[in-house]
Parts: sequence; C-alpha cells; structure tokens
Amino acid sequence: MVVYADVLIFLNTFVNYFIIHITSLIAKNDARLWRQIMASSIGALFSLCIFIPVDNIAIEMLIRLIASCVIVLCCYGFKSIKSFLRLMAVFYVVSFLYVGIMMGLWFLFKTSKIVINSGVVYFDISPIILIVSTLISYISIKIFRRLSDRHADTAERCKLKIIYSNSSIVINAIVDSGHSLTDLFTAAPVIVIDEKSMNNLMGQKEFQLILRNGDIANSKIKDRYRLIPYRSIGGQGLLPAFRCDMAEITIHQTVVKNINKPIVAVSNVELGEDYSAIISPEMLI
Repeated sequence: MVVYADVLIFLNTFVNYFIIHITSLIAKNDARLWRQIMASSIGALFSLCIFIPVDNIAIEMLIRLIASCVIVLCCYGFKSIKSFLRLMAVFYVVSFLYVGIMMGLWFLFKTSKIVINSGVVYFDISPIILIVSTLISYISIKIFRRLSDRHADTAERCKLKIIYSNSSIVINAIVDSGHSLTDLFTAAPVIVIDEKSMNNLMGQKEFQLILRNGDIANSKIKDRYRLIPYRSIGGQGLLPAFRCDMAEITIHQTVVKNINKPIVAVSNVELGEDYSAIISPEMLI
C-alpha cells in the first residue's frame, strides 16, 4: 500500500487535536487553541517515522515516548513533575481509547487498509470516513468521561456559607459520598474549596502571602493554619487548610446544618463547572 506523507501528516494532526482536546477536558487544563494546534502539528511530524524501517521494539517505544512528551510540553508547558506526569497519563489513556475505537471500527467494517510501522498507525481511508470515525471516537470518549464523572452530576447540591474573621462567602457545593478527607488532629471532616473562593474569603493578598511566605509561626493565623494530607487517583500531597469560624449548609433554601470552627482545605485546581466546594455527608449528620 502506498503511504502519502501529506495525507499522513493531515490525518495525524486531525487526530492529535481531538486527543489533546479530550485530554484538556478530563485534566481540566484549558490550553489555548493555538497551543493545541501547534502541539497537534508538531506531534504529526513524528508520524513520518513510518517511512523509517525499525525492527527494535525498544526504539519504537522510545519514539512514542518522545512524541508524547513533546506534544504534552508544547500544549501545556511544564509546571511541575507531578503535573506533567498527570497530563501524560491522561493523554495516554485518551490515546488508547481512541486507537481502540478506531481499530474496533476497522475490524468491524473493514473499510480501509492499515499500515503499522515504527509505532505509527496509518489508515488508508477517505477524508469523510476519517472525520466520521474521529467524531464517533470523540463522542464515545465524551460519554465515557461523563459516566466517570456521574457522581458529581448526581451528588446533592447545596449552598455553603463560610465565615472567616470579619468576612464571609456563599458558594455552591456538592455533598460527595466519596469525599473522606479528615483532619488528623480532630478527625473531623474537612471542607474542600477552590483557591478562587479562598481568595475571596481571606483576601487574595493575604492568602497569597501566607502560601508564599511560609513563615506561619509568626503569622496572626498560626493557630488556624495546618496542612491536610490527601490521596486521590491523580496523586497525593498536602493541602493548605484553615480553621474558619463557622460554616452554614443550606439545601433547598433551608439551613440544615451549622458547623462551628470547620476546617477548610484549599484545592489549587477547579473542582467543577457549577460548584466550588465539596463536603462530606458526615457533615449533615
């Protein structure tokens, strides 16, 4: 079968873009459009390796790894090892799902010829079939993501008011049965809110100074501050947390719980599209 370089690059650019787009959605990392297109195009250049005969599987794997690293770095940049490895993991999961769906369609309908060399897959298909197949894969992965996040969609919504010193905020929250974060000292359930909400509660200047300065011992909030260890699918680490004065949980316009001196931890990633906090069902008891 004849493999055309221009078709190969176009096909891989097209596919890379959708894989990167899905990766961004799952990882909640909104890369700019021009960076997604640039990463897709640069990644597509690696597909030219199909013209280089390679019989060593170790070299093939190295080529794939280098291509993946380049795509992720071009699209998202480098912030930390943890963030980079997380994005790589999500990118690979999405890539495997896409390739699995495409291979399944090929085996089911036998609509094209296929060439695999140097870790590069080439489908000899028309542009229409390519677009339709990619859209099917895109929709399938979106459905998979939706199902994996269904606990957040079905979790009970509530309003959460947090009082800290002389300020307060009211934010949307979910009651998540999978949320089991507790304070090591008191074993009390911990409220998790996003950084934007904590900036609004404490004042952005004060909150950022606390995080960057690190001299908590001499700070006026030293008795309020602590670190909460956490573990999740995305990794593990420590969350900065503060003992606030009061929290009020409202469901269906009815105050169902007042919590005295709650521990509020701060997440540096967006928690959800329509909520900014997560609380444990234990807090409603």
